[in-house]
Amino acid sequence: MYGTTPTEHSTRISMKIMDTFVRSIASFDVPAWAQDVIGDTGLESAYSDCLKQVLGVARGAPVSAHAVRSELGVLSLRELRDIVELKYLWRIQHLSEHRLENKLHNWLVGDTDTKGTGSIVNWATHMSSMLEKYRLDPNAHISMKSWTKAIFDAVWKQNDKALIAAEAKCATMHKPYSFLKIRNSSRQAMPPYLQGWASQNKRRAVTLSTQLRLRNVRVGRKEGWKYNDDKSCPCCRTIEGAEEDEYHVFIGECPLTMKRHKDFMKDLDQILHESGFRAGSREIAKGILEPKQRSREIFCILLADRPDHRFPDSRGSWARAKARFEQHLLDCWAARASMIKDPESRAAAC
Repeated sequence: MYGTTPTEHSTRISMKIMDTFVRSIASFDVPAWAQDVIGDTGLESAYSDCLKQVLGVARGAPVSAHAVRSELGVLSLRELRDIVELKYLWRIQHLSEHRLENKLHNWLVGDTDTKGTGSIVNWATHMSSMLEKYRLDPNAHISMKSWTKAIFDAVWKQNDKALIAAEAKCATMHKPYSFLKIRNSSRQAMPPYLQGWASQNKRRAVTLSTQLRLRNVRVGRKEGWKYNDDKSCPCCRTIEGAEEDEYHVFIGECPLTMKRHKDFMKDLDQILHESGFRAGSREIAKGILEPKQRSREIFCILLADRPDHRFPDSRGSWARAKARFEQHLLDCWAARASMIKDPESRAAAC
């Protein structure tokens, strides 16, 4: 139903397994070879495929690698190698002047025209460009602890800039809603909705949420090539409906799920009312009068990592609303799958 079967482990345990068996091998002895990696797209692509599997997304899914890494709160292999190399540089510079490593480094610094034995890039030149890239100065730090903190701050800052730039260019990050708006918790850590050890049904709901956040759900706007450019949903196809986007099935635009959405909104109003907010869902979408736009706004708010200023989080209202929302996603998607007549497409959706 959602690309791949969710793993039996929690997302955090799956990441630990991947770090142990994948990242440790891909990053072994980094300082010795990292400067020679010029075209490392193959390695990054393989790493991205592994991260997709952790999230329950198909390996070949056309989603942004930046979004996949952000969804798990991890850096790219290139950035992780940069961190290791920068820490290694500080260590060498603070060795005794009689140590061979320090002598070799000083020789490389004074002989930048030489590539270095067995390497296509002079390591000193390579590190100089890296310091410039991250705007770092090892001489400004008196301890490895403060230097390491400065490195991580600089690398994450660059990562954040790259993520923002990627969203502007990548349709799977900004259409039909912004990835950055729903990824509203700390990007240096795994979002709250992925944490914990859930039941099988809960894991399926989380996987579907992830698919929606990464824009990897097979909706009509992506499947038109199968049906003579008809991009409506399986139900609306019989009544000449509009193009199906990621909102369509889940906010009651489709006649098939209209009642489910009404029931969900009643439950949401009840949750908020029990938490002390009599206005219910109207409290979330203040100032939005058009029902369709209001439903879309609530959808994006509940798809996010955590409640923002629009959602009145009190007495567990966010946790309850999020759980009900995830169940609503599963129910609507299962109903949609039941309308698909093509056996192959139906199997992919189920």
